Amino acid sequence: MMAIMTLTTENTATHFSLLTLSGKDGRRFLQGQLSCDMDKLHEGMMMRGALCNLKGRVAASMWIWLQDDVIYLRSGSGMGEIIANTLNKYMVFFDCELTDVSEQYQLWQTAAAGPYASDQPDTEQSRAINTVQVDGANAAVCLDQTSEFGRRYELFVRKQSDASTLLSALPDTLRPLSATDWAIASTELGWVMIHPAISEKYTPQLLNYDLDGTVNFKKGCYTGQEVIARMYYRAEAKQRLYRLKRPLDSSASDFGITKEDNIVFSVTSNEKQVIELVIAPTDDSRRHSDIETITMDA
Repeated sequence: MMAIMTLTTENTATHFSLLTLSGKDGRRFLQGQLSCDMDKLHEGMMMRGALCNLKGRVAASMWIWLQDDVIYLRSGSGMGEIIANTLNKYMVFFDCELTDVSEQYQLWQTAAAGPYASDQPDTEQSRAINTVQVDGANAAVCLDQTSEFGRRYELFVRKQSDASTLLSALPDTLRPLSATDWAIASTELGWVMIHPAISEKYTPQLLNYDLDGTVNFKKGCYTGQEVIARMYYRAEAKQRLYRLKRPLDSSASDFGITKEDNIVFSVTSNEKQVIELVIAPTDDSRRHSDIETITMDA
């Protein structure tokens, strides 16, 4: 179907970092650094991964795809330098090169209407999730399926390039989302994109990364793996990530969220409602009844 969305500079997103890793050792190098299994990465797919420190804390999270034998790492705003400083310490013995290409691209955050029927998993819509369509240097990454906005896509278009061929391969219901609507949609599945203020603050377990597929427990060693695996196999999670929808005139403390660090993400909707991703007790008796469990999309 021919997409009719028009890409304009007025609806671009600026809050992102995009890095590329090129060279014959790129995949092998990242296999020893990231929580996901890089051996399973292939053209046309997107996977989620985390870069952790030796204490098992998440330094960065990212969406990863392969394009013309180059690995792309999409992370949060301001994270490029943090990721580069971390990876460059270990890259000296590998034949690969990390480059921050954020300034070379424009990003559009979009959604295609059409809710996905959960009782029919083998549909075109379900197969599109976690996939990448490319046209030259441009890429359309299908992230997830939300109940309110449909499938979400991030479109990475190299500046001064023609994106018409890429757009023609996407659904004709594709439309730009405002920053607020994108943030609201991000709370539905609750996958946290790390930004500098929360880098190295949380364990994968607190962010549900061990449940949603961001951490692969069958791969080999990577930085922080021993601590992360021990928490997963030997300790029961006493806190996890949940979603809280509350009136604008309330506070998170009214719902038992008293620590500032336990509010991981927050957005105010147009309905005068605040939607937050919060860390709360897994014990139902200790967690406010209005705090919702997040449905995993592993």
